Amino acid sequence: MYCPFAMTEDNEVYAWGYNVHGQLGLGDTENKLVPTKVNIADVKEIYPYWYHTLLMKNDGTIWGTGENDYGELGLGDNNNRTDFTKIDIKGVKDIKLGNAHSIILKNNGTVWVAGENSCGQLGLGDSENRNVFTKTDLSNVKQIVNASVETIILKNDGTVWGTGVNKRGELGIGNTEQQNTFQKAQIENADEIKCDYSTVIAKTKDGKLYGWGLNATYQFALGNNENILVPQELSYEDVKEIYAGGVENIFFIRNDNTLWGCGSNWAGQMAQGDYQAHTDFVKIDFIK
Repeated sequence: MYCPFAMTEDNEVYAWGYNVHGQLGLGDTENKLVPTKVNIADVKEIYPYWYHTLLMKNDGTIWGTGENDYGELGLGDNNNRTDFTKIDIKGVKDIKLGNAHSIILKNNGTVWVAGENSCGQLGLGDSENRNVFTKTDLSNVKQIVNASVETIILKNDGTVWGTGVNKRGELGIGNTEQQNTFQKAQIENADEIKCDYSTVIAKTKDGKLYGWGLNATYQFALGNNENILVPQELSYEDVKEIYAGGVENIFFIRNDNTLWGCGSNWAGQMAQGDYQAHTDFVKIDFIK
């Protein structure tokens, strides 16, 4: 959101921007106006969010820094960190971060969570925060996605499951009731999911596009801005890749490698040469 990271070809890590909580891992809480080298080596992947950051080294170890008020760093306490600190968890395949919680997918298909749980976003059957990574009852998980105050996952069998805040229908279960255990969304055969804030999209194995949740900026191209409580098929097929774009837009690439998008355009993000909102998917062309 406000704290970019970059990794050079020789694996040096640089960070800049907002650092009030120590999320840049530079040993202080001062904002940085230029890219500043982070004192950590052998980094494979970086996972920053608003106020806390996790990273994975090439040896598979996980390290965290930044805000830890809710235990989101999984270090066994609630003390903020300004330097990257090693977390006691192994076998990690992927990491996603929420506002104040962290989600880890292990190589064995299990999901582990830590941090804020006031809305049930950890899916552990209660509303108590966790300051160590705690195993959920999920298994055979293929993908986890970024979420603000909810957690959404895709299993290898094509089913989608979610927990936490649901006031915009982002769990896809047909109502707006908050959940504290993982509930199955009303969609089958999903192959990929993306989530940004409360807008969720899915691509099925046969290339169809589905959407549910927040629809305030007409981003689902359904002719209205009513939130979608159950996954609804959108009028496009032959979809190759999907992207949820900054709360107000969704994008996808078709198999012919053309890029399409829909939703708000107040800053020109639809690249149509205007600032008018687009309530139907439009093709985005490029100047060569």
